[in-house]
Amino acid sequence: MPKARRQSYLLEAGHTLVEADAFANRFSSWRAAPAEAKEAFAAANAATWREITRADAAPWKAVMAAHAVAFHAHLQATLGTSPAR
Repeated sequence: MPKARRQSYLLEAGHTLVEADAFANRFSSWRAAPAEAKEAFAAANAATWREITRADAAPWKAVMAAHAVAFHAHLQATLGTSPAR
């Protein structure tokens, strides 16, 4: 499972956005990635979960989508990347 996708699962388990981000930073590939790449990956993950919930609105999927969107927003704020237009 890609590292950024694990953040949604960590959030579901009760971890904070900061803790989920710290988990990703344990991996050198995440630390070395440009901010724009991290933000783009988180944006794609959030979009994927939103698409999943449009196809199947199961409550757990909606929660995972919300976590993915929240992590994307967290990265935008902490990395200084601008929201997608």
